[in-house]
Parts: sequence; structure tokens; C-alpha cells
Amino acid sequence: MSFSASCRKPAYRRQKRPDGRDLAFVVVDGVRHYLGAYDSPESREAYDRLLAERAATGRTSPPGPGEITITDLCAHFWEHAQRYYRHPDGTPTGEQASMKLALHRLRVLYASLPVEQFSPRCFKAIARKPVEPTGAKPGNSLD
Repeated sequence: MSFSASCRKPAYRRQKRPDGRDLAFVVVDGVRHYLGAYDSPESREAYDRLLAERAATGRTSPPGPGEITITDLCAHFWEHAQRYYRHPDGTPTGEQASMKLALHRLRVLYASLPVEQFSPRCFKAIARKPVEPTGAKPGNSLD
């Protein structure tokens, strides 16, 4: 599904429950998708991921227990990159800054996704997502 100028982006919405739990959901193609607790980081991530995957015509399922997630993979790679991508005098190379920005974009959409479920469609979703200013500077930590 592609969002054109005449087609509005589905709203991130709130459902108030009698038991006091507020749930986040979005309606896409007439189907209600529950995203988790309203206004939680997990529900916002699920919302961004669902819209990006819908735009790339792909879908994924939530991670199971004990699976390595994209966040885990990014953290391990970042540790490697900080050791490997250095000048002979020990200062970081420019590759570190580029990789940091790429890892940030990856984590925005797919932080909790199991690595096994990451597919070429996920790459398309990342490539099609507009670049947003993050305020990140090369000297800041990845987190």
C-alpha cells in the first residue's frame, strides 16, 4: 500500500478499556491492528513498522522468546565497528558516523524484530522511509 497525497496516513489511535488499560491501534484497509499499550515506545515502534511494511507490501510477526532481535545485532555490530574502524592513531574513522546513522534508521523501525524475520522487504521499507533529523552527532553513543 502506498500513501499518496490524496490518501491520508492511518492514525495512531487509543482505545479506552473498562479495566483501565488503554490500548493503541491503527486501522489499515479496514482491519484494526492492536499495537500494545497506548503511547508506549513498543506501540509507537509497532505503528512505524506496520506502516513502513505496508508501504513496501511486506509483513512480519512479533518476536518469540529467546530470539536475537535487530537491537541485539546492532549492539554487537556497533561494538565491533568501534574497535575495527579506527585510524592508526586510534581515532574513529568516518565510517563509524555513517554506520551509526544507518543503525539508527534500522532500529527505529525494527528494534524488536527477530533477525530471522528481517527480509529484503524490510530493507525496502528502510530505504523508503524519509530521513528525519535525529540530533545524533558522531561523538554520541549509539543508544
